[in-house]
Amino acid sequence: MISFEEELKKFHRSPELEDTEDAIFKENLTDVLDIVLGVANNFDADQMMVVDNSNQ
Repeated sequence: MISFEEELKKFHRSPELEDTEDAIFKENLTDVLDIVLGVANNFDADQMMVVDNSNQ
């Protein structure tokens, strides 16, 4: 039978994984929500174009 506690004691993270994780977390990445919020904050309601699709 497998002893999960013994197997966990043997576990070591991959050095490549550590390097990759560090590189990802050190970057200040812009996600989609940041982009949408930026566009919404710069949106001018007076410039909104209304499209009439009633004739289609």
